[in-house]
Amino acid sequence: MAKFNIFLIVILLLLIIKVEAQPFEGEVIYENSYTSKIPSISSEELSNMMGTTYEYYIKNDKYKSVTNGNFAQMQVYIPSENRLYSKLSVSDTLHWSDGNNNMDEAISYEIKKNQAEILGYKCNALIVLTKTGKSTYYFSKKIKVDPELYKNHRYGNWNLIMAQTKSLPLKIETEKPQFTMVSTAVEITEMELEDSFFILPNVPIKKSPY
Repeated sequence: MAKFNIFLIVILLLLIIKVEAQPFEGEVIYENSYTSKIPSISSEELSNMMGTTYEYYIKNDKYKSVTNGNFAQMQVYIPSENRLYSKLSVSDTLHWSDGNNNMDEAISYEIKKNQAEILGYKCNALIVLTKTGKSTYYFSKKIKVDPELYKNHRYGNWNLIMAQTKSLPLKIETEKPQFTMVSTAVEITEMELEDSFFILPNVPIKKSPY
């Protein structure tokens, strides 16, 4: 009987480890706030342009984001192409960017422990300095991501962020010469997402000029 109980405990522990090792699949909703540093654009105008809410969906190596902005609307990452497709309100065309292209590479980074608690998750912070600014990513490893899936996603230093945090950020603070942005998770929902959810709409596609 004792051996049987030990066997059951081992099986349960293995199941727990397997469950905890599963990458997060589902939706994270963020609330965004912007502070403009451009005299001709107010903070309110910038927030309306870029969106005050941000819905982020992820399944393994695919992700999609949707905002309520009146300029920026949607972005989809297609891993097989290593491209990011962006939709702006001013055009029906999708513009793609090379995921291997990084125009604002990280200069340095550091991790600080126990910096915040967000939605009940105790978070460490990854602080990344780039050529044009500073970003702080608050993360809990309970919202897991497999960094190997994003090793070629250099755009936005995402490969570095994933390698260091192995998780989705629950809060991002970004400081740039033109603005500051704070994006904070307000809802996390695990769900199964169909691959078809990430299929691009049937519209014209062009390379992004930026």
